[in-house]
Amino acid sequence: MGWLFFSYPVSLALNKTLNDLVLTLIFLFACVVVIHERHRLLERIKEVNYWWIGALAFPLIIVLIQHFFLNDPLPARNFEDFSRFFLCIPIYLSLIILRPDIRPFLWGCFIFAIYSPLLMLWHMYILGASRADAPNGFLEIIPHTSLTIILSFLAAQLWIRAKTLKKKLAYAALTICIGFPVPVITQTRTGLLLILFLCVFLFCLLPHKNPRKLFYWGSAAILVMSIFLSNTILLSRTDQALNEINDFVTDVHFDNSSTRIRLELWRLGWKMFVDHPLIGVGNHRYAQFLIQYESEGITPKTLGIYYHPHDDFLRFAAEEGLLGIISFFLIYFVPLAYAMRAYRKKPSAEHPALLLLVFGAGFLVAGSTDVMLAWKFTISFYVLVASLLFVNIEKQKNN
Repeated sequence: MGWLFFSYPVSLALNKTLNDLVLTLIFLFACVVVIHERHRLLERIKEVNYWWIGALAFPLIIVLIQHFFLNDPLPARNFEDFSRFFLCIPIYLSLIILRPDIRPFLWGCFIFAIYSPLLMLWHMYILGASRADAPNGFLEIIPHTSLTIILSFLAAQLWIRAKTLKKKLAYAALTICIGFPVPVITQTRTGLLLILFLCVFLFCLLPHKNPRKLFYWGSAAILVMSIFLSNTILLSRTDQALNEINDFVTDVHFDNSSTRIRLELWRLGWKMFVDHPLIGVGNHRYAQFLIQYESEGITPKTLGIYYHPHDDFLRFAAEEGLLGIISFFLIYFVPLAYAMRAYRKKPSAEHPALLLLVFGAGFLVAGSTDVMLAWKFTISFYVLVASLLFVNIEKQKNN
């Protein structure tokens, strides 16, 4: 199963059909393991995190409630993405039984992180395609950028665990070369925010901040800022964002610019929650209510049609109401709280909980200006990887 998890990030980078095939194989393999090795599961029942199982079941419960209690029942296709959380439960249970090695998955992350910048370069600068187009057929540039940065940080564990100095230096150099230029290649401010956050987050978590480590982290920060300041497009886009925020606050005439659209989508997402606080407007019905608000003059008709508010929290709040907010906190903070408790007992750069902290926090920050859990592919990826990292912490704890 460890090598199936190696294939998963690789398939996510390459091809939609291949990714679906790998996910199907993981699911079928997991079901077989749970059925045939259920006695081993009973032996390790204490390792099961029931909060995590509850977090995976809750989204499907929400859409079932919406289907029966909303005036307009949800069509079957609106169940698909949230059912993916639930279908990952047998995968989590099989991981508890098998406890696969984490290293193949980290190598898969490493390959994803090497391949993705090259794919983005080809997509944007050779083909001249738009950032809104998906370079690999199904994952757009902004979530792809965030995934590349997060997985390059996970792959950094390969050089932390390396036994020789040469390997450590090689892995470290490759990780830096992979992660840092991605925001410049894609010109995404979200990517810049994410990489700066993860650097600061890791620095705050790691113990024994001696002068040498401070020098390394400071050098990394200077490198990031020098890349940023040398890129005039990214710098001008950041200045533009600040001006658009000021225009929004001072109620200047609306224009269809990137940041201003996001601010308006966030405002409307919050309004949908306020108007439908208990169970929301319905899964995948953000666009439907956006059209309604445009017809009522609540937002300019020039805004256009968007299918989500470009924020994970507001998407859960608007479409699923208070139940969605509970679900959001369970999905993100059950893994983060569990990993933080485990990490505090013996903090170190080698601690397995650090992987789950970086992964969960990275997804959370990336989802603050876009949506990471609105894509069925990234839903499956998030749940599978979080489950694998859960089990890896328990495995190391028992060893």
